[in-house]
Order: sequence, then structure tokens, then C-alpha cells
Amino acid sequence: MLVTRKRLYGTRRKPPQGGLPSPWLAAVAVVLCCLPGQYSAAQPVGLVTLDVNEVANGYPAETLKLKTIVNDKNETIGKINDFIFSKDGRVFAVLSVGDFIGAGPRLVAVPFNSLKLDDSRGFIVLPGANRAALDKLPVYLYNAQPQASSSKR
Repeated sequence: MLVTRKRLYGTRRKPPQGGLPSPWLAAVAVVLCCLPGQYSAAQPVGLVTLDVNEVANGYPAETLKLKTIVNDKNETIGKINDFIFSKDGRVFAVLSVGDFIGAGPRLVAVPFNSLKLDDSRGFIVLPGANRAALDKLPVYLYNAQPQASSSKR
């Protein structure tokens, strides 16, 4: 069988008039819908199998909120007022600190991983915390941008 150029490449076709779209358009649509990084209904839910014993040995948030926060010198700093979870997965502890002479407590936020849990003493330790360091932290305000704290107290 002799294959001619016309038979090999075909003749120029007219675009479809209504009906189903051409096959290449359908293929492009499928590729665009399923590009890596895009969501589709067929993707599995991102569940992770956890060790239940590890979870059971953790700390409920309400238990942590009852513990006293101290510094390296065993001086009382305050208590955890709340926890804030950022959109990228970081956890912050909102601390109620202060009650220094002449000043009431105020809220400051610190990364949760900067706190050390001391089970033997029943405290939470914030290493390096002292009045001067805490005064430099911005005041935490719910639903607002952090405000710089005044160092005159």
C-alpha cells in the first residue's frame, strides 16, 4: 500500500460545529485540571497514622494552662492564657506575664517550642525570661496587629 503525503497527514478539517469538543481540547482540559500541586476530587485525604501511646502521653491544653511558668532562676513569670495556631502550622503560647510592682499583667506571645516542660517540678520553664526581656516583647492583642510595649512601667 502506497502512503501519500495527503493520506499520512490528512486533509485540513473544519472545526466541529456544536456537539462534542475536539479530542485535543479534551486532553488539554484533563492535563490542566490534574497538574501536580492542583487539587482534584480524586486525591486522598492527608491523614497520618499516629501512635496512640505517644498522643496519650502528651499534654492537654487545659492542663498546660494551669501550670506556672518560671524562668531559669525559678522566678515566677506568669501563666499560659491561650494558644494560637498559625496557618503554616506553628504554635504560639499567649502568656499572661507581669504583675510586677505597679504594673498589671499583660499578654505576650512566644513560640511554644521555646517553653520547656519540667515534669519533675510541675512547672513550665521559659529560659532567659526576666523583667527586662519580657518588657521588650510586644503586647499581644487578639485580632489586631501586635503593638510595641512601652518600656516605662
